[in-house]
Amino acid sequence: WFSAHALWYQHQAWPDTRSGETVEFTATVIGLPEQRGGRARIEVRPDAAGRAAGVPARVLLGWFRPLEWFQPGETWRFTARLEPPSGRYNPGLFDYHRYLVARGIGADGRIVDARPVSAAGSLSFIGRFRQQFADWLQAESVSLEVAALNRALTVADRSAMTPELSGQLRRTGTAHLLAISGLHVGMVAAIAGLLAGALATPLLSAGLVTDRRRVMLWAGLLAALGYALLAGFTLPTRRALVM
Repeated sequence: WFSAHALWYQHQAWPDTRSGETVEFTATVIGLPEQRGGRARIEVRPDAAGRAAGVPARVLLGWFRPLEWFQPGETWRFTARLEPPSGRYNPGLFDYHRYLVARGIGADGRIVDARPVSAAGSLSFIGRFRQQFADWLQAESVSLEVAALNRALTVADRSAMTPELSGQLRRTGTAHLLAISGLHVGMVAAIAGLLAGALATPLLSAGLVTDRRRVMLWAGLLAALGYALLAGFTLPTRRALVM
């Protein structure tokens, strides 16, 4: 399975022979756009015409001093200079190439021009809600570091974290707590179940509820599902939700 997946990824990735080529394609913004420090970075999914022209299924695009504001689910017509997924690697430091491969990103590019095609559809409601919720958290937090931690723990968005904060978490051995997985999903499910059980107690006495445990289980499951969707439904959250 690993070999088949690796062969598929290599087959659909942007080839070295076309490195630096400028192409025009239509794509939909997926995930949460990162916009900070005068630079925007978005992950896009090209349409069928773009795939037929050789553009990979997932492309990571950057734009220095962007002229537009991106939102999840929007469709844009991009003119971008694409590069194959690669990156310098030093022992003990961040492996950018591995990061791209792990996310299934087949090309890394720079936006030359972007023109809107259509607004976000109803199916991208969750993505828009994640972005709005993250922006609200940042606006209501007392400091930038607290806002960065809130975004990471709720919507799995670490783009607001400074290198100093990331280094502090690594030195203290607490960086893994920001990876939303079984611990976080389990805590949300347990808290929701306990609250539902407490609220169901008077209903049980009144005869409106016959099985409090079933109410607790359904509340925990729905809370876990909601939190997984809020965190982007990544592989760790899906795995935790199944368990």
